[in-house]
Amino acid sequence: MSIHSILTIVWVAAVVLVLAVAVIGTGIALRRARLHLEGVADDLEKVAEQAKPLESKLASIFGELQGVVGSLIRVDAGLGKILEVIGALVRK
Repeated sequence: MSIHSILTIVWVAAVVLVLAVAVIGTGIALRRARLHLEGVADDLEKVAEQAKPLESKLASIFGELQGVVGSLIRVDAGLGKILEVIGALVRK
């Protein structure tokens, strides 16, 4: 067996070893990520369950805020008219 053949076999073995380590490392990282994501999913389910009682309260608050928006629009229109009258008086 020549030196070139031996070096080629050693080089191929080194490449295969590096690739095997990379694949194993990637597998371990993916396994850890899956475990962490399972924990996150469990926590999100708990948050969703705890937030259910808020739905009706938030709907009520939203309805009240719509009424406030309507009132603010009317006040804004009234203030605009007052400013027009004051502006007209100041210009005279």
